[in-house]
Amino acid sequence: MTIETTIRLSEDQHAFLVQQVADGTYASLDEAIAAAIADMRGIAEGLDPEMISEIRRRLRTPEGDYLPWDSAQVMEEVRRSLVEPATAAK
Repeated sequence: MTIETTIRLSEDQHAFLVQQVADGTYASLDEAIAAAIADMRGIAEGLDPEMISEIRRRLRTPEGDYLPWDSAQVMEEVRRSLVEPATAAK
């Protein structure tokens, strides 16, 4: 459920939000404000603000920029990394 409300922003705050929407960071002013509230909640719950920022940055990465990977190869590398330290310790 959403609640319609009125908020007051400084000219600078409003300009910043409008620019974020214009840059495509957020689809709307509502979305930008919701993201800010989500960040504040995360910080209040003890999440690292830099981690929150990094997650948001990565979520904006275009799908075409993702690196291809083979899940079988990744699992083999994980298995190897778990076995090699155990073998070296003997």
